[in-house]
Amino acid sequence: MSVKSSTLQKTFSFSLRYTGLDDLTEAMVDAFFEAGCDDATLGFQEGLIFLDFHREAPSFKDALLSAIEDVERSAVPIRLVRVEPI
Repeated sequence: MSVKSSTLQKTFSFSLRYTGLDDLTEAMVDAFFEAGCDDATLGFQEGLIFLDFHREAPSFKDALLSAIEDVERSAVPIRLVRVEPI
């Protein structure tokens, strides 16, 4: 009898803050969603676009890197300026 080891998933909460745009449009929200950011709340505050993620992953590093990759996949022309805990 073999025993499979499963990778435990935890939920990690963090905010990615981006610069490069003056507003957040519906088309941008759609682009983020289609790129895999459906576990994020989006908004615009203090001149920055933010994506507040609640992402499941085996580690914080995995959660963070996959979220950044998903944002980049959206092709919205923004630049990451900070990561903050929620």
